[in-house]
Amino acid sequence: MTVKTITVTEEAYTAFARMKSPGESFSELMKRVSNTHPTVSDICGVLKDKIDFEHLRKRTKEVHERMGKSMEERHARLRQFGVNRSS
Repeated sequence: MTVKTITVTEEAYTAFARMKSPGESFSELMKRVSNTHPTVSDICGVLKDKIDFEHLRKRTKEVHERMGKSMEERHARLRQFGVNRSS
């Protein structure tokens, strides 16, 4: 097995050390972390500390409405050329 040496800050080392399960090597931890995707609760936990949920909800609604309007405009242009929306 090939081994690579990496350099990390003390802060990064401490953060990874806290994530390690008992008996887990740093290599095992890095493989585990790199193969996982954040869950909704992970994301909400991050967002809770970083932004106002009401602001996020408002912006999400605005983007959704803008995208819907844009799609309707595109469908209308396609219909002008005889392209059916369900095609």
